[in-house]
Amino acid sequence: MPPTFAFLLACGALVTGLVVMSGAAAAAPTPGGSGKLTLSSTGLSCFKSGSTLVPLVCGVPVVHYKLSTLMGDALGSYGATWQLFSFHIANGDGKGSSNYLGQLPKAIWDARQSVELSIYAAALVRHSEPPAALQFNTGLGVKPGGELSFNVPDGYNWDKFLVARELNAGPNWACAEKSAWAKPEHAKQLMRVGFELHSLALCSRTSVNVEGLERAITSWCEANPKSNARYCPKEKEEAPQERSEVDPFASLAKPGPKPVAGKPGSTDPFASLESGRPRGGPAPSQDMEGAFEKAEAERVAAEKRKRVYEAARASCERDLAKQESCSKNSCGSEPPLEICVRRADDPNPPVALGLFVPIYRCIAKGPNPNHAKWNSCLRDAATQCAVQGKKITSLSSCTSEREK
Repeated sequence: MPPTFAFLLACGALVTGLVVMSGAAAAAPTPGGSGKLTLSSTGLSCFKSGSTLVPLVCGVPVVHYKLSTLMGDALGSYGATWQLFSFHIANGDGKGSSNYLGQLPKAIWDARQSVELSIYAAALVRHSEPPAALQFNTGLGVKPGGELSFNVPDGYNWDKFLVARELNAGPNWACAEKSAWAKPEHAKQLMRVGFELHSLALCSRTSVNVEGLERAITSWCEANPKSNARYCPKEKEEAPQERSEVDPFASLAKPGPKPVAGKPGSTDPFASLESGRPRGGPAPSQDMEGAFEKAEAERVAAEKRKRVYEAARASCERDLAKQESCSKNSCGSEPPLEICVRRADDPNPPVALGLFVPIYRCIAKGPNPNHAKWNSCLRDAATQCAVQGKKITSLSSCTSEREK
């Protein structure tokens, strides 16, 4: 082998070794950590839904987390399970709401399994000095039960991985959207020694979707119009009109001249019976006319309520479509669900000037962290894109508000 070629080959091997060593050094933090988080000893928490009919839902959420590194960068996977124990339903008379733990028709109680919980949270990092916290979300809304919420891993840059506690920070500093970031060196050191989270805190963007439960309550009340259930709407009943009737024997108890039947001006109590009805009482035809007028008034009122409902629902559907379209335009096109997460050297790389040129090919794919960020952008943009200044979270609650 000519000396010149051997020298070039040795240089190529040296360069390749340096590249491998630098890659190994970049991927140094590996231990990470995993675990489960609850809110307290009982774990029970109540969530505001924004719904008029079902304003509050109470249950026990559990957050599952796993932190690791991929090609030297931090990677976090988060999911949630939960159990629903009770919920509040607005009273039919419009005065307050009542909490229900199961004293409900089966169709309504079973519908609690359709409620979806979306968690935005923060947790403190154990053994961190100065204090630091990690913000995260558990992905798509999850229904009660043992099934873990669907989510994709979040990829982080070390300089925007952990939130640092600043001087004079408030009690909710871990959830603050505008927070100071912990130093990259501190975040890497915590990852190296093993990562453990504690003191879970739910942030303000945590939400519940109760549309399925709303439909179940409304359908049951419509199917049982005579129900006395507190949560079914109550219609105001008109008090029956009192009819004045003449007592034909009342004059007998009064002193005076003896009545003479048929004589004008006589106080004969039976004289009024000649007309076929008591004097002063309404005629049968008048009673029928009053009943028809009442029925017609109720029909007109029902048609008016229907028109108002249809107009409110059409308005909400139109504004919801605009809100969703605006959100998609704000966040750009949807990124791919998967990206390459593992590459391998080509076993037969080409040789140029005596140097092996490394070529990598993808051998494994995984979830794309940018897709989760895109979904988060859609949720944030929904508030900014609200047509009338208020985000539409539920078609039924929007319709109820605009009917008023």
